[in-house]
Amino acid sequence: FNLLYKNVDLREIIVYQWVEQILKSKLWDLYLSTGHRKRTFTQTTQPE
Repeated sequence: FNLLYKNVDLREIIVYQWVEQILKSKLWDLYLSTGHRKRTFTQTTQPE
């Protein structure tokens, strides 16, 4: 039972990390596509 529990726990951890990575990449793509690059570009090109 202990070995089975460890295997299931390991599998859940792997799936969780995999889903978390996908969500982070999708959120990052959405974050970049909202015009963040344009904002940072105008900030870096305009002298203060």
